[in-house]
Amino acid sequence: MFVYKPLKEVSISVVIELVNEVFKDYVIPVNWNLETFEKDVKENSISLEDSFVVFSDKEPVGFSIISLRKDIGRIDSIGVKKEYRGEGLASEVMYRTIETLKWKDITRIILEVAESDERSIKYYKKHGFRIIRKLNSFVVEKKENRRNQFEYESTKSDVVYELATQAKFELGRNPNWQREPITIKLSENRYNYETIKINGKLIGYVVWGFNKDNAYIVDAAPLDKYCSYDELIKDITSKLLEIKERIILVSVPEDDPLNKALLNNGYSVFIKQNEMERKLH
Repeated sequence: MFVYKPLKEVSISVVIELVNEVFKDYVIPVNWNLETFEKDVKENSISLEDSFVVFSDKEPVGFSIISLRKDIGRIDSIGVKKEYRGEGLASEVMYRTIETLKWKDITRIILEVAESDERSIKYYKKHGFRIIRKLNSFVVEKKENRRNQFEYESTKSDVVYELATQAKFELGRNPNWQREPITIKLSENRYNYETIKINGKLIGYVVWGFNKDNAYIVDAAPLDKYCSYDELIKDITSKLLEIKERIILVSVPEDDPLNKALLNNGYSVFIKQNEMERKLH
């Protein structure tokens, strides 16, 4: 017999260990620790009350981690341990997830899945999800020394939130969950937030960070007609390749102008994902 418990009633260490185990061999592995888990909860609007963990004889065997924003729900991650697959538990977890979101007056549910993961795509389609667009993860490596020309000034996430909102509407952007302006605002001090200027004139922004292996861009956009997306990405790339030999961006929608700007600046796709949706009302 399976017992379901809200995430808020389960030890965080148990949740982290379970999620990491389920996704350890996935195309996009998850490697949460306490710090990154807590930051993801806030940044991605994860609901500890509506997310849940499944237990079998006190052993955690499955989970559904749910994010909520207004009338949109997102399955941040969902899964069961390998030894419990093929027995109907995965479908039961999904059914409970959908019912939970229906009671929250959610109108649609979204999620992302690797394009190569045919088994999971089939599973989601079985539960009423459909593919609505493609997401690309990009990488570029240093080949030559190039100096950036623009001016970068450190700022706060609240400032970039306002700029990202402006760019979303003026550039006709259709960002995915991780690049919505509110996500940037909620990330607070997790990344580097910078405005970009030419001769003191504000032309754009970038949100970025780095780890031991590479630099990564969370989001970037121009704000001025005198600077194109291509020009902005070219300069940001030059700047960050002075810090690390490689830059990564994950899950960029194909219909976002950022996607084209990256391709035009020598970035290559290393992972493709499907963004899927199920409408509830």
